[in-house]
Amino acid sequence: LRSTTRIPVEPSTMAPAALQITAIASTASSGRPVAKASATPLTPSPSPRQEFEAVKTSYNHSYFGTHSLLDAAHQTSLTPFRTDVPDHIVEDIPKARCYGKMAVRGWGDVSLIGAYWNQPGDRSAGASVSPDGRVFSPSLTARAYFGDSCPGGDDFEQEQYVPFRLLNKTLRYTVDLSMSGCGCNVALYMVSMPQNLDKSECSDYYCDAASVCGVACAEIDIQEANRHAWRSTLHGHLDKAGISTGYGGGGPNWNGARAWTKADYGPDPSACINTLQPFHVTVSFPMITESMLKAVSLRLSQTKSGRAPCSLTTELDGYAHMYELSTAVARGMTLVASYWRSPDMGWLDGIGADGLGPCETEDMKCGSSPSFYDFSMEELVVF
Repeated sequence: LRSTTRIPVEPSTMAPAALQITAIASTASSGRPVAKASATPLTPSPSPRQEFEAVKTSYNHSYFGTHSLLDAAHQTSLTPFRTDVPDHIVEDIPKARCYGKMAVRGWGDVSLIGAYWNQPGDRSAGASVSPDGRVFSPSLTARAYFGDSCPGGDDFEQEQYVPFRLLNKTLRYTVDLSMSGCGCNVALYMVSMPQNLDKSECSDYYCDAASVCGVACAEIDIQEANRHAWRSTLHGHLDKAGISTGYGGGGPNWNGARAWTKADYGPDPSACINTLQPFHVTVSFPMITESMLKAVSLRLSQTKSGRAPCSLTTELDGYAHMYELSTAVARGMTLVASYWRSPDMGWLDGIGADGLGPCETEDMKCGSSPSFYDFSMEELVVF
């Protein structure tokens, strides 16, 4: 992990990407098929949303099926999704919740689909989208998925979940965590829901690395955060711990992420990122080869009145399961937002053995809904 702090940045406007990832099959000297991916400018270029519509049916296959952009010879080393969900769970299907449409610049409108269960037996709360489609606010205990559509009714359709393909791309958004204290978790993450054909124990197609609803899949946590702590994590589908960066967390005998400090990130006007005010998040997915992620790079930035912009950067690289995540990102991962609390949130915001973490106790003062807004998917930004 590498991190840098307090870097002045100049505001900039990035144009939407005009690239298409193209799979090219070839044969190595060993006779084994090899797949390569290349990024080719298109003139004229369809929008990412149009490209998604054109290939939508290609996602109706198992997670480790034959449509991977990467080497098919490696697929047999990975475990597919479970298919043994009890019949009574599948039969008890709640109605899908539709929260409204939100604009994602560089992609188009997405529908916010609400989960009915957070985990089996734990009902999910609601969420709201502003009338102009700019702001999404999950209520406490809510979980929502970025979808292509949300017809509602008595079923969740696997094909509704948007497969954002972000290899060599950048995702931007703004977040307000000002009301979320110790013990609260405002999360935005990506999981391989578009490739999961099996209904989970939560009656939809949700999956994650912790198997919260009984189905495991690759997961990239862009943020698990509150106004005191921030954690970004990479997870292979069987790696619940993963590797993390950011600031906060720890117990009596261990320390959490320490890429930044309390002076860099926290509810303090003098901090580089003053979490009492909204701030910008930029996450990039650069490639080291035509088919392999180099890292997941993150930048938090904020402009304050009368002061130069300030930013914090960090990077997750060298992960043992980066090949699996490269495949998952190439095939498309769905964005998920959630808001929850727990008295056992020390892994995120605890003080740690070094005493440098932010929260001595988990007071769980999780106020009004946090807000996500101004989403965009753009050409790769390197920082």
